[in-house]
Amino acid sequence: MAMKLSSRYIGFVFFLFGLGIMSTASRTPEIKANLSLNNAVFGAYLSLGALGSIIALTVVGEIVHKYGTKPVLLTAISILFATLIAVPHLHTGWYWLIANISLGFAASSLHISANAQAVHMQELSGRDFLAKLHGLWIVGALLSATVAFIIRPYISLAWHLDLLMSCAWVLAIFAIFRITPLLTGAPAEEAGNRFNLWRSFAEIFLALKLHPWISFGMVTAVQFEMATSDWSTLFSKQEIKVSSTMSILPYIIFMIAMITMRLSSHRLFSIAPQATWMKRLPLIGGSSFIVLEQMAIHLASNHRTLGYLMSIFAFTMAGIGCSFLMPSLYAISTQMSSKPGSIIIAQMTFINTVLVFIFKLAISWAAGRYSIGTALLIPAVMLAFSGLAGKLGNTEKVKLG
Repeated sequence: MAMKLSSRYIGFVFFLFGLGIMSTASRTPEIKANLSLNNAVFGAYLSLGALGSIIALTVVGEIVHKYGTKPVLLTAISILFATLIAVPHLHTGWYWLIANISLGFAASSLHISANAQAVHMQELSGRDFLAKLHGLWIVGALLSATVAFIIRPYISLAWHLDLLMSCAWVLAIFAIFRITPLLTGAPAEEAGNRFNLWRSFAEIFLALKLHPWISFGMVTAVQFEMATSDWSTLFSKQEIKVSSTMSILPYIIFMIAMITMRLSSHRLFSIAPQATWMKRLPLIGGSSFIVLEQMAIHLASNHRTLGYLMSIFAFTMAGIGCSFLMPSLYAISTQMSSKPGSIIIAQMTFINTVLVFIFKLAISWAAGRYSIGTALLIPAVMLAFSGLAGKLGNTEKVKLG
């Protein structure tokens, strides 16, 4: 009973994490307008937030292993929400860059510690609920976008983020203190010899050598999720020519598609094996987006409503394509290694972050040099090929009951 209650609290942390980290995605046009930056520079500063992630990912996995999840969860959640509260009040590009680095550090720290705690509880309970926790993250992100869609015409960006993030901060702290059993640090005799920054770097690149298909699948699958967060609202506003409020809707539909598939994962794996879904959905989602997005841009010039509906359909198919690969690969990576879950998650996410950083810069350059529609073709192609990592998935159907 205690474990079941704790699984709800860790689920609530995932939910609030999604609510917070995606709160700015739906109001990107307003943030960009406050900063008076062009697409290329705005996107480059977003991409450079990866520096914060890289700093976190080189050390936080080992810190969690040594000290446990609680101090990292509390610190990361506080940095995350404090920075988000500050975002509406920024009017200088350099401050926006610092905020993105801070958000990158907090998000990666929270990602490692929350997933390590979830893996720990999953191992103790014998239940596989990691995919559902990632689904709750999407629920939080979806709610954040929906709230923005509803209140945008009536409430300023500052009131929106200051009030919502303050409430989420308090609730997250409460939930973290209610989680039991927490993943504690390693025994003193082991922990004393664990933390070593240079060894962390060496082990990260060793993980890349040992698990190249996991790294390939992660970087190609996650890129579209990040590109949608960064560019979908600007794409709808600038290329489909819809209002700022309506530009949020494709992002919401993208999230709905992902959450529906992720929360249905256990049932779908009983229809066809995990490997089948991991191989086919990314190919279908990425290929469909490429065709539908180009049709949407073409139609929008003379039939804006039809083009807008076509763009929503494009993001829906992409959301379905993004749904399974990332959570499945995280679970597979922890099963393939004898190392603690926090370290494996940090290693795989570090590799992912470095490679994603490079592609995010390429997307930002393409958005500035050509158009956002052209830039989004890059992650769409990557998504279509990410299914090649599906061969790592389980080839047997799951039995319900």
